[in-house]
Amino acid sequence: MMEMKKVFGGFGLLAVLLIIIMPVYGAKPSITYFNANDPKFASACVNGFTRSTSPIRNSGSTFGIFQQGNLHGAVVMSISALDTQTAIPYVTVGFSIYNVGKLAEIHTIRITADPDSFRISGAAVFQLNLWLDVSGQGEYYVWSHNCLTSLGTTVTAQGPVGNSPTITITGTTTFSLFGNSIPSGSTATLADLKAGSVPGIDPATTEVAIWVGIGVLQGTTGSGNAVISPSGISIS
Repeated sequence: MMEMKKVFGGFGLLAVLLIIIMPVYGAKPSITYFNANDPKFASACVNGFTRSTSPIRNSGSTFGIFQQGNLHGAVVMSISALDTQTAIPYVTVGFSIYNVGKLAEIHTIRITADPDSFRISGAAVFQLNLWLDVSGQGEYYVWSHNCLTSLGTTVTAQGPVGNSPTITITGTTTFSLFGNSIPSGSTATLADLKAGSVPGIDPATTEVAIWVGIGVLQGTTGSGNAVISPSGISIS
């Protein structure tokens, strides 16, 4: 999720994302929701951001969003945006995993896509964000029928973006912070967050969700695809 202006990500001209998630076993986390910034929901949801427990499929004259599961447990997601002037600041397809641990317990997060199939071009970015349930309400953001209506008390920590198949978060990783309780322009490292240096964020009680996706901001063009298996998701 990029912020209310950037956080969720976005796609420009012909942006394509393919993410394959194989069945998750043992302690490996599994997807909680499929997510998309969908231009068709621009007026109903904040930045068109939606969630679903099943793959999302939608299309319009200038974009297409497609996710599909198969009998082997894989999930394929793709997106195409054919106009840089979409109705929302960005178009994305990604997924979120809820309650991966308390903030104080998280040391490293690494997402690794299959390098042989990973493609990023133009202004597209591969991104990993943290969602922080600072109020302990057991939910991230405020939703109406799986349509985002408000940040609520959740704090978004916008993490690294890049064009390589691996994203790693460590104690020295710097995040841009967004939330109703957070002053504009705030930043903090993971170490800062874990130390309780940010007012209103208690690392001992704050549950963390992660969001992973590829996006291109409105006004730019790009494309991307990635294949991610359970072994490519490491949280410790």
